Amino acid sequence: ADILTSFAQFNKITGDFERAMQGFDSAMDIMGKKVGRGHPRTFEITLGQAEINFQRGNYNSAVASLLELKELVGNSVFKKKNIMISVLIQLSNNYLMQAKYRKAIHVLVEARKIVEARGDNQKAYHGTILQNLALANNDLGEHEISKNLYAKALAVEEEHHGPEHANVGLVLANFGLVVAEHGDRSKALKLLQRARHIFSGYFDENHPKVLQLDNSIASILSEQGRYSEALKINQRTLMVRENVLGKEHPDVAVSLNNIASIYSRQGRYEEALELGNRSLMIRKKGLGENHPHVAVSLNNIASVYSDQGLYDEALELHKRSLVIREKVWGPDHPDVASSLNNIASVYSDQGLYDEALELHKRSLVIREKVWGPDHPD
Repeated sequence: ADILTSFAQFNKITGDFERAMQGFDSAMDIMGKKVGRGHPRTFEITLGQAEINFQRGNYNSAVASLLELKELVGNSVFKKKNIMISVLIQLSNNYLMQAKYRKAIHVLVEARKIVEARGDNQKAYHGTILQNLALANNDLGEHEISKNLYAKALAVEEEHHGPEHANVGLVLANFGLVVAEHGDRSKALKLLQRARHIFSGYFDENHPKVLQLDNSIASILSEQGRYSEALKINQRTLMVRENVLGKEHPDVAVSLNNIASIYSRQGRYEEALELGNRSLMIRKKGLGENHPHVAVSLNNIASVYSDQGLYDEALELHKRSLVIREKVWGPDHPDVASSLNNIASVYSDQGLYDEALELHKRSLVIREKVWGPDHPD
């Protein structure tokens, strides 16, 4: 069982989620027969299964297994506080993806209480909890609270590890993405570049964390109109990912999408469509037809069609994206609202203003329901 779990962890890292899940399932079968599925020795396996479900977009399955594990850990005579914290953090990750921000905050507050009660031994988790709290509050429109939480997370990591530790770089990178989302790209770029400097002292230039950060930097450069710089970074990232991970890894699809986005902004539509479709095929094969990332790829391709005035083609893909998002998230998720707005924009371009208005109103209802009437969006 331990060997199967190790192989599953390896396959998870390499992006082979199907084999990873097979490994975890086989390990669970062995341990379940030996000690019972509710035994503490199965807890780590259940965490692994939940993480694979998270990666594959099976958020409801992940949440169900994590809630069951939370109850088992809470009732166990073996008080595994580290496991409980991991369960709560994973639950918050799923809730954040599902736009269940208040549920995410609830479990994170519970995790924070455990960490603070145990003191220095659990500081490794504290920064992650604060960052997830910051994300949840940011998505709820509580931007000042979010900024304060990021500042606390940064202080925790600097105190615990020192100012040049990789965890500090991770906080800076995540904070930079939120700052960019609010439109302050210059400040965001400085935060990401500082994180990049820290990462350079810890990781090889081809490490996944460095490549992910480089993608974020390239995205901001692209938004600033610095296409040549952004393209150079993304092309290097793509080359490394293809060589290290293989041409059909989900991270390769991310790089292809990023380059396609730049091509589209430059008016290089045929090249953008070629890379966008390659990304879509990789995601369908690796993640499944109904994964949220497939919906993202469909939207990106649709945007290229729309920019060319090919509204019927754009509309078809936006509608396919909407179907996926409603299936994965349900009818009241912000991504569903975004898809409705995308379709409405195409209708508006076609002069179908009544149809566009109806969808914009539906989108508004969803956003008010999820975020409240005073949210900036």
